[in-house]
Amino acid sequence: MTTVKAYSIRTGWKPLVFSALVLTATLNANAATVVKACVNKTNGIVRIVGSASDCKHDEFFDSWNVTGPAGPAGVAGPAGPAGAQGPAGPAGAKGATGAAGPIGPAGPAGAAGATGPAGVAGPAGPEGPAGPQGPAGTGSVPANLTAISANLSTTNGVAALGSSYFVYPAATNCVIGDVVLSVNGYGQGALPADGRVLPINGNSAIFSLVGTTFGGDGTSNFALPDLRAFAPKGMQYSICVDGTFPSRL
Repeated sequence: MTTVKAYSIRTGWKPLVFSALVLTATLNANAATVVKACVNKTNGIVRIVGSASDCKHDEFFDSWNVTGPAGPAGVAGPAGPAGAQGPAGPAGAKGATGAAGPIGPAGPAGAAGATGPAGVAGPAGPEGPAGPQGPAGTGSVPANLTAISANLSTTNGVAALGSSYFVYPAATNCVIGDVVLSVNGYGQGALPADGRVLPINGNSAIFSLVGTTFGGDGTSNFALPDLRAFAPKGMQYSICVDGTFPSRL
């Protein structure tokens, strides 16, 4: 049994005793917004009924609203303790790459690596200046060379009267290409064998014999042999350039 306070127009607020099971079942069945009941006049027991005609002679009819008007909101209670942390949610989509940060300080230098293979040799550099002359050797010059050296020209292989003083008799005695050693210096028919460069044009006969053996470009010029260093003292080597062309066998 359950005791509640019910308000009656005739009796006001007073304790009412009724069966909770009966009240609950009847309310659920009726699903009404107004509760109708018969109240025992002696002991205050309440019976939930459908209408006032259901009340007995020792009961009076009473009714009240199931739901009254909403009261004012109460003061908010204190916050309860924080609940347990829930499981982590799924990872979100990858965000866009942020801007590059500033360059950090350089780290310490690492250990030196192994020596790599030697590279290819570079081009040869320019020739350096000549070094100082070394001390004189202790060997001796053979007698024959000493004798030759003493009798070589002291005028750079030029004849006493000049390198081009005489005319060589070309027609009878000069065979083109022959070298003549004489105290005379020839400047026509034969020329000094001093390495001079001659044009090919006008000297094609001697050029056909010596070519570029002694120098020249072979296109517009060529050189005669230079025999000055080998001329005996007071004499000169000359080469025939205008005379008889040598006959072939």
